[in-house]
Amino acid sequence: MVAETHEPGASVSVVARRHDVNANQLFKWIQQYAAVTAGSQAGLVPVEVRAAERPCGSGTIEIDLPDGTRMRISGAVEPSMLRQVLEQLR
Repeated sequence: MVAETHEPGASVSVVARRHDVNANQLFKWIQQYAAVTAGSQAGLVPVEVRAAERPCGSGTIEIDLPDGTRMRISGAVEPSMLRQVLEQLR
């Protein structure tokens, strides 16, 4: 979504609406991205979110990194643990 807002003529509010996200939240993500990338070569990584109906506590999370590495997390995952993993990938 942040990348979409950088397209010529893009409107943050239109992008937010298209993805059913509050525009203020998208503005915050844009600011966070700008703060992290200021003076660096960091870029955005495309993410596809797919929802599937599964019983609570089961399922698989797959994370594909640009270098071809794939991480799979199966079963119930504590949100705090997943947050720590994602923070380390940044």
